[in-house]
Amino acid sequence: VIEHLKNPLPFLQSAKLLLKKNGILLITTPNNDSPLRKILGRNWSVYTEPSHYVFYNKQTLKMTLERAGFKNIKVENDSLRFLSLTYILQRMNYPASNFQSLTSVIPIPTDPLGDLVSTATID
Repeated sequence: VIEHLKNPLPFLQSAKLLLKKNGILLITTPNNDSPLRKILGRNWSVYTEPSHYVFYNKQTLKMTLERAGFKNIKVENDSLRFLSLTYILQRMNYPASNFQSLTSVIPIPTDPLGDLVSTATID
């Protein structure tokens, strides 16, 4: 949810206080440096979601976690995921049953490198 917060520092600082010794914070968020974002520009779906306030790349996410007081910060690209054509057609309100034979065999990659995964700890 970090991209949905206008000011993520108070949230992260509260999360830090809740972590036990050796606890790990895990964050996933859209990657503002993703290839699809560069291709689509302002039409990238993450930009068109009105509840997204802050956009992160590896450097800005790491810097935000450092400011909140976290240590041992690791920020990586999430693994490539696949969507089914059925899912996409359903999101577009098309009856997927009309395309069942096609949609069951064609996986469609999601935004390659489109998400970041970060872990961080406290001292």
